[in-house]
Amino acid sequence: MTRSFGGVLALSTVWFGMLGCAGGGADGGGGAHGRVSVVVQAINSSSRTSLQAATALTLPPAVTATNTNDTHVDSILSTAPDELIVYVKAIRGLAAGGAGGAGGAGGGETVFWTSPSADGSPITLRTGSADLGGLGLGELAIPAGDYAGVSVELARVGRIRGCVQGTFAFTVAESTGTYPYGSHGSNLYTNEAVTAGLNQSFCTRADMSQLDAEPFSTDIIGHNADYDPAQNGRIEADLVDLDLGGGNGESIATIRSGTLTLPSALDFTVAPDSPVTVTLAIDLNRMLRFYANTRPDHQPPNPNMKAGTSYFFTTVFPSSVMAFAGAIGSVEGYQMTASNSLNAGAVDSWMTLFETASGSLLAGSVMPDDDNALTITKGRTHVLAGTLAAGIDLSLDVSRSSIHGFHSVASAMTGSCTLTIDADSPAPVAGQTFTLDYQRLL
Repeated sequence: MTRSFGGVLALSTVWFGMLGCAGGGADGGGGAHGRVSVVVQAINSSSRTSLQAATALTLPPAVTATNTNDTHVDSILSTAPDELIVYVKAIRGLAAGGAGGAGGAGGGETVFWTSPSADGSPITLRTGSADLGGLGLGELAIPAGDYAGVSVELARVGRIRGCVQGTFAFTVAESTGTYPYGSHGSNLYTNEAVTAGLNQSFCTRADMSQLDAEPFSTDIIGHNADYDPAQNGRIEADLVDLDLGGGNGESIATIRSGTLTLPSALDFTVAPDSPVTVTLAIDLNRMLRFYANTRPDHQPPNPNMKAGTSYFFTTVFPSSVMAFAGAIGSVEGYQMTASNSLNAGAVDSWMTLFETASGSLLAGSVMPDDDNALTITKGRTHVLAGTLAAGIDLSLDVSRSSIHGFHSVASAMTGSCTLTIDADSPAPVAGQTFTLDYQRLL
């Protein structure tokens, strides 16, 4: 059986691009051009491959990561997939505004590359490699100028493969009832019974996709036993279609025909005599998610997603793609649990930190283990202060929260600290102080 468990790194570096700029450029195709190489790095905690020559990333063989928070699991399990396939349709540079920018006065977009296929060109992200053979490209020739970001356009539907495993924290009986939210209306849904302390594995199946049933229908995609190798007799996980956009209640036809555009702010300059490397990092560590349909209130992972059945999904892909100028020097990964006296605990999460070769913090991401309430941090992080190499305190700005006073533990595997969450939402955690327990697993 193929599984993605563990807590260390698989980082793959590959080049893609083309000679010449598809669609011309901001200068109309007649001005000076420079060279840009785009690097894709897939960060996956399911292999023990070290990053470049950074021996600090080599961890004891006994170190493994939990797949999710066994203390609070009620319906969602997550981990890194064995494989994720995305279909790239276009790559664009976001020009800096004002005169002299790549897009001229007021900025704009410069097409770096477009796929020869209307369906997009596949990139396969898996443990230890990122197969870009389907693109068949080389280095990009880009109009010279100042750029303020990179935008990647993808087909909204991707394919994923892998297994999750975890122990449920609550005993729930089977029941039938409504989930009275939006378009769910008066639909009757039946949940699945589960016993506290039950440790189960669930693996993807090609014949059971979240896209097999409309979001607000009562159609069944699959039951928990259908995904459990101990009960279905299957020996490996399959590639299965899923919505990379997170599920917002659209029809299956709309999702399958849709695209997903991921802009990443990034300042870089393209000059004729200075080749530029742009790195796209895709953090896979909590990408694969399984909804076990065990909630007594019949709530799905997202109010606009399918209720009353079990399926694999992801809600974190857009927040897991980051862009950097130059190459990443090293990566650290932490399993984190936050709690305080006002509640039993917040959702566990995985934090990935990216550093330069000298140890300065570039950025990172924080991904919750599930999609339930009290998700205090989620998304790409931005550096406010701190240098990991010096082992000093640092601050991280997430999309809706800030973590203050996190301390790097380059020489220690576990630790704890106190942090303040400055959050506009969700309201239950706004302005509260949490104790953060963490274990470095990458």
